[in-house]
Amino acid sequence: MVSVVIVNYFSETLAVDCLRSIHEAEPSLAQDMEFVIVDNGSSQDWSCLLAGLPHVKLIASGKNLGFGRAANSGIRASRGEYILLINPDSLVCEGAIGRATAFMEDPANSAVAILGPKVYDDVAKRSVQSSVRSFPGFSAGLFTRTSLMTRLWPDNPWSREFLRTNWQHDLPARVDWVSGCCMLIRRSALDQIGMFDERYFMYLEDVDLCRRARAQGWEVAYFPGTEIVHQIGASTELRPLRMIVELHRSGWLYFRKFFRAGIITRAVVLLGICARATVEIFVALVGLSARRVAGRCARK
Repeated sequence: MVSVVIVNYFSETLAVDCLRSIHEAEPSLAQDMEFVIVDNGSSQDWSCLLAGLPHVKLIASGKNLGFGRAANSGIRASRGEYILLINPDSLVCEGAIGRATAFMEDPANSAVAILGPKVYDDVAKRSVQSSVRSFPGFSAGLFTRTSLMTRLWPDNPWSREFLRTNWQHDLPARVDWVSGCCMLIRRSALDQIGMFDERYFMYLEDVDLCRRARAQGWEVAYFPGTEIVHQIGASTELRPLRMIVELHRSGWLYFRKFFRAGIITRAVVLLGICARATVEIFVALVGLSARRVAGRCARK
């Protein structure tokens, strides 16, 4: 019934830990599940790592395809009625998948195409990640979790609206979109709405998928009865500057795809995206330089 798809980018140990967490959390269900790992270009020998883990299909892409394209490759290679798309830097908590599929099988939830779990920052479950958000609008770039405006004025109403900071994480609800770090997706919905838009190399492909699902009459659900732990950015930290560029490129693609705007508005938005990317790259370069200097000093 369930196919687990993991897109890996030089996170082999984490990916295997994720698989083991599923077997530990769902020992009976895991025997009837299939597991697909799409390896985005690493040279790791998986044979030893996957020893003792049954039903694992490895797809070696030979290069970094990006998240959406790699995820689609894994979905096409799978057969399950539901696809659990999960990041390699995640751990599944006890009973999570069983409760998630039971939720999707409930006739009352037959219109739910995508389910998002409750996401914790660490195994001690000390803090909950904001994995549920509103669809981004024109001002979203100014009020992301890491934006300058949000850092200077954390409690501003625009950030609260977009980031859903007042969200009640203990109650299930129909929502705009859920984070792609972990999604349970109904295959019949994908057959209708299509898979991930492969023009997004990284970021916003999850928002895009949820938006298209909603537009075609499907629902997106947040279900706290399913819990995972997610270590943010374990793969993206390997190439921080490239990820900044891809985030803003995805933002421009998303804007052009879903918003009708005149040439002046488009020019203003593009300039704003470029300016924000430039600032973030500068800040990242300063941080990298500072860490290198600190490392040299520590070795002396």
